[in-house]
Amino acid sequence: MLLVEGNSLMSKVDRIIEKIRTKIDRHPILILVLISLAIQLFYLSFRFPLWWDSYVYVGMGKYLTSQGESGLFELFRPPLLPLMLGWLWRIGFDPLVAGPILDVIFSLMVVLLTWAIGKRIFNETIGFYAGLLVSFNPIFLMHTGLILTEPLAMVLMLTAIYLLVTAKKEDKQYGRFLLVGIITALSFLAKFPQGILLPAIILSLFIDRESEKTIMLKVKQCSLVMSGFLLLIIPYLWMNYIYFNDPLAPLKSGSWIVTTATWLYGSGITYYISHFFLLSPVFFLFFAYLWNFVREKKYGDGRSSLLVLFTLLMITYFLTVPRKEPRYLVTIVPALAILSIAVVEKWYHSLRRMEKPTLYPSALIVLCVMMTLIFVPQAFSLDSSTDVSDDLRKVLVNHPTSTLILTNEPSPASFTDNSIVLFGGMDTATAAYEWYKNDSGLIVVNNCSFICSLEDERCSEQKENLLEKISQENKQIFHKTVKGCTTAVYEQFQINQSSQEE
Repeated sequence: MLLVEGNSLMSKVDRIIEKIRTKIDRHPILILVLISLAIQLFYLSFRFPLWWDSYVYVGMGKYLTSQGESGLFELFRPPLLPLMLGWLWRIGFDPLVAGPILDVIFSLMVVLLTWAIGKRIFNETIGFYAGLLVSFNPIFLMHTGLILTEPLAMVLMLTAIYLLVTAKKEDKQYGRFLLVGIITALSFLAKFPQGILLPAIILSLFIDRESEKTIMLKVKQCSLVMSGFLLLIIPYLWMNYIYFNDPLAPLKSGSWIVTTATWLYGSGITYYISHFFLLSPVFFLFFAYLWNFVREKKYGDGRSSLLVLFTLLMITYFLTVPRKEPRYLVTIVPALAILSIAVVEKWYHSLRRMEKPTLYPSALIVLCVMMTLIFVPQAFSLDSSTDVSDDLRKVLVNHPTSTLILTNEPSPASFTDNSIVLFGGMDTATAAYEWYKNDSGLIVVNNCSFICSLEDERCSEQKENLLEKISQENKQIFHKTVKGCTTAVYEQFQINQSSQEE
């Protein structure tokens, strides 16, 4: 009796799946865009607070496009997104409004490029469901509206991959390969670790055995990709040399930053298993694809090899980085989605061919859907109760200053057009205060943004002494405490007194 009921239920599920598939076949792009857009707009409606990095990119945009008169600068940040935000600011757009709009546009482009690449390498069904899987991925969704570099970097990365996988196997198309190198360089300038895409492309071109390319043709194609990459990177390195006397200064600074304050971040070789793959369990099927990829020696297919190589190189690199965060791996989400869905499709058709399958084909689909949706709420788990940005914006607008603002958190760079100086870590904070205090129109501090290790008593003592010194030597015009973190704004006593005399 139970078996009959189970068969009946699976038949109904099969019919529903078939109806859905029919509608998808008629309008795949429209359905994909509408679903993805609806998810993103729903997520944006919660108005989660921006991250530290978000405000830094806005501040850098102002700094780079105003020749240092406004905003702030951090050496280890990639310049492409800040430049885009800065140009928008220069023509009159508020980066805090334009940034989330760009995020939505970039995210939709990522979904569509995932569909296009999956369709090209495998088939339209895999492309569509891979795009859908990306749309529901909680880590990908969390980047909507945060004004971070990842959406832009992913668009550029996927565009380069799309140009490669759509290249005609026997056509030389030298201009296409030059363009691939240029776009890869732009992805690198949006997010430095995206430079890993370059060796993945070179390797995939060399191991490709699906076409009749000669070694000489492969060398020419790789040389063109490299030339396109260097066409943008060499001027960037030259600018670094002019301004910092070291062409690799940002990269060296970035390598050092990821070794600091490691107690605040994840660690361990299993970190990404528990904090990335478990948030999208379907992605574990990538390892099934990898096993089959090696066993059947499919690495001769340069198109799928590119996705596999890029994914493996990115995972390997970030396993070696002392700081570990789930967002570091978000750029491999499209590749993981395509390869994982390819496994699902293969298993689905294998089960359908069996007379007595160990699992109903429709049950496999239901299981994958459940594994995808069950962790989507993680994207909505951000805590916005400590956000005081609206209050801080009002204070800064009501107390304008023509001089610089000294702060230990970067949000003032988004709310004003002043030059912003950051205290830095506690190793430089006291010296920064003494150096800049007389030139500062306002001082903005959040006691929780002066970070000390719990074991570092000396740092904690320095922090308390500095906060007390700032409070004694300046007039507090605003403070708000939320969950133990106090944001305060100060102006100098002499500025206040001189304004009263006038």
